Amino acid sequence: MSVVADGHTNRVLDVTDRVPLDVLVASPATECDALRLLRTINRRPLPPRTVVLADRVSRQGACALLGERAAGILRRSTARHHLPWAVPAAAQGGLALEPALASLLVDSYLQPLRRAQTQSDARTLLGRLTVREREVLTLLADGHAAPAIAAMLSLAPGTVKSYLRSVYDKLDVSNRIQAVRVLWSADAIPSPAPVPSRAVGQTA
Repeated sequence: MSVVADGHTNRVLDVTDRVPLDVLVASPATECDALRLLRTINRRPLPPRTVVLADRVSRQGACALLGERAAGILRRSTARHHLPWAVPAAAQGGLALEPALASLLVDSYLQPLRRAQTQSDARTLLGRLTVREREVLTLLADGHAAPAIAAMLSLAPGTVKSYLRSVYDKLDVSNRIQAVRVLWSADAIPSPAPVPSRAVGQTA
């Protein structure tokens, strides 16, 4: 790796016109300046691959820079540690990202996938419950204790405890908090509408 030219950021186009570059390491003042620079460079006939140095880069800013074909994004404060591998990586067609920024971008990409998987898993678990068990769990999530649930559904307290044991077993959890978390992860359903005591007693 060799430095073939250097110059102020404002004169970067002059440098790229005078010297053929494999990689341009640019250090604009702000994210907006970096975006403008990339757009200008990318209009050149044979634009070099550009690694951007910045004091701070937000997730949105990083996505915008990558959208403008930045070949790398590094923080100025740690660039000297990363340039030795980042420049060759960019020259070879790779993407050179500050490790912390790479983790942030990967996490932001994975979070929706993880949430969707968690929701799907929770809904599968809830599908194991009977209608009555689902009612008991929903009332539990609303903050009602077993005796109150028994009174609301016109059931014996022991029957409610039996339902709860069955719920915990089917959801593969060991306590109320874990059971409610499954319900919330699946998108908590509203509490069931009150049912006349006599009708509930007949269907229990």
